[in-house]
Amino acid sequence: MLQNYTPSRIVFFSLCLWTLFLGSSNSLQAQMQGNYTIGASGSKNFSSWSQFADTLNAKGVSGKVEITVKADLTENAVIQLKQHSKFPINKTNSVLIKGGGYSLKGSQNKEIVHLDGIDYLGISKLNIENTHTKGRAAGIRLSNQADSNTLDSCTIVLANMQIDRGDTSAYIVFGMDTTMTRSTTIHNGSYNKISNCIFKTKGGGGPRFAIIDQQSRSAYTTSPNKNIFKNNRIQNFYSGIFLMRFVNGEVVENNHIDRSDAKSTD
Repeated sequence: MLQNYTPSRIVFFSLCLWTLFLGSSNSLQAQMQGNYTIGASGSKNFSSWSQFADTLNAKGVSGKVEITVKADLTENAVIQLKQHSKFPINKTNSVLIKGGGYSLKGSQNKEIVHLDGIDYLGISKLNIENTHTKGRAAGIRLSNQADSNTLDSCTIVLANMQIDRGDTSAYIVFGMDTTMTRSTTIHNGSYNKISNCIFKTKGGGGPRFAIIDQQSRSAYTTSPNKNIFKNNRIQNFYSGIFLMRFVNGEVVENNHIDRSDAKSTD
């Protein structure tokens, strides 16, 4: 049936549609700021790490963000945290993830968490466990100029790893891709601080290296990295503790190193 609208009804109908559109658009486009949780409930809760990562990557931030972890969770994919091009994390609008002793678990022949060009992200008191036993299993990888991030009082656990002469596994990796040691023309990360952490395995020979720090083959002579590794406890590895290539100004201080998690035959 043909309906004739008076001018006033047309204006009212148009305003309603415009208001609805703006409300929907603002909801979708709003940047993150304030306090959130992972693994709890409520309007500012993320049910999974992947949901948190997707939201941060898509929206960016417009103020300080604090994430409180409330449950042990398992993820089937790498948690990749990327810098937003328009609303980036910076010194003023930083992000802090408070792990509260809870665990993030996965089984990946690579890292569990990837800091991809992200800056000023802090992670404290989070347990990260990779149950994959071979190859390139790792805890956290930083790449693409991931700068000024902190990892404090965290535990990274690798499974009962089997020694593989071709592997490049480590608890922490500064590497451009999942080969872990491929050289690059840009720094993978600078001015990061990793402190008061425990790096351990559930038996086995351990990763090839405890920490792989691979930086730019062309920029290291003029551009310092100054990553800090301080007061950490490394409890298993089988080839070397630190693999550092093309680095400048790194600080390695007061770390406790042993192979207490290895079996007597490893």
